[in-house]
Amino acid sequence: MMKADNCDESMCSSARLIIISHVKDETGANGGSVYTRSVIDILKGAFADVQTVYVHENQINWKKLRIIAAFFGAVVSGLPAKALYFLSYNAARRIKCATAAGKADLVIFDHLETSLYSRLVSKKIGAILIQHNDEVKLHANRVDGQKWRLGRNILASDLARLAKFQSKSFERIKNVIFLSADEAAAADSGIANKFTLLPSFDYQPVKLRNSSRAGRDVVFIGNMNWWPNIDAVNWFVNEILGSIDNDVTFHVVGHGSHRWSRSNSRVKTHGFVESRDDAWGISPIFVAPVRLGAGVNIKVAEAIYNGRALIASPQALRGIPFEKDEAIVVMESEAEWVDCLNDPFRLEELAQAIPKDINRDLFKRSLGGRSLIEYVENILTVRSIRG
Repeated sequence: MMKADNCDESMCSSARLIIISHVKDETGANGGSVYTRSVIDILKGAFADVQTVYVHENQINWKKLRIIAAFFGAVVSGLPAKALYFLSYNAARRIKCATAAGKADLVIFDHLETSLYSRLVSKKIGAILIQHNDEVKLHANRVDGQKWRLGRNILASDLARLAKFQSKSFERIKNVIFLSADEAAAADSGIANKFTLLPSFDYQPVKLRNSSRAGRDVVFIGNMNWWPNIDAVNWFVNEILGSIDNDVTFHVVGHGSHRWSRSNSRVKTHGFVESRDDAWGISPIFVAPVRLGAGVNIKVAEAIYNGRALIASPQALRGIPFEKDEAIVVMESEAEWVDCLNDPFRLEELAQAIPKDINRDLFKRSLGGRSLIEYVENILTVRSIRG
């Protein structure tokens, strides 16, 4: 991170920040929206004028048609389909108006795809990109998993466009926030100022609703329309649950979870649950059989924050600098997963275990919030000095 004296208090308090995000989601139905909401809340606590402009104020309609159109447009434009999916001339007009000369001191692009609009912002205005995932690595997972040859070729071509787009965005915006330190370290050298901000939470950790089934209930929470989550639950249901003799119920919570309602008698689906207590109060054990993805898994971070024991794949824990913890169990092979879930005594022990304070504190809002404010203040200071 750059070195600079903190900006004058009056200058910081009067700074105007514009956040460009892709889709407005007040429900917190997915990890990305939860992370974005936390960033907005932190900044509003430190700066008087923080505005958010969404590319789409409402949920996107005709998603499949937009995806098809984006892939066709990508071939012609040279831009990746992921960015073109969020191309909106109405949004471009609103963003250009919100960031016009004198209206903004700093513009924050939330998600790589919103950097499509960075060319509309004057170079005299400071800019930050929030990189939720290593989008190139994430897209490469989809290419590798595509069995249809034509589909694989289409995705591979778009992957090349995405890699170029990501690199150019880093170079143009220069200041980038990552969710994990390992992705920050591996990122393009064209970035001037990297910063790592783990997911953070500021509510009171949720208490368990019913302790009578502790050790017999396990839960996975997430947006089940997000393909790494779909892969994780499919793998767990198809490869693990069928080999378990123990009396274990697998609870799946989140949008799209009902697709598994008839998959196995051990599965109980809940759909999207509005109450945080209803979701996190189900079980003291959170399972995260995640095999694909990038960035940091927000729900895994939230599970640790809530004091839930964790049975997780190495992929689910990537990017989290946690200390060795008896309440955080890492499972790699199918056999390890089955042995663990087949052992009632081990599950009972995990149901009583709570992650160490040092690991739970990683996700306290007060810790990450101060660092984020300092990072933003430094960028405002450098911009002010350069005039």
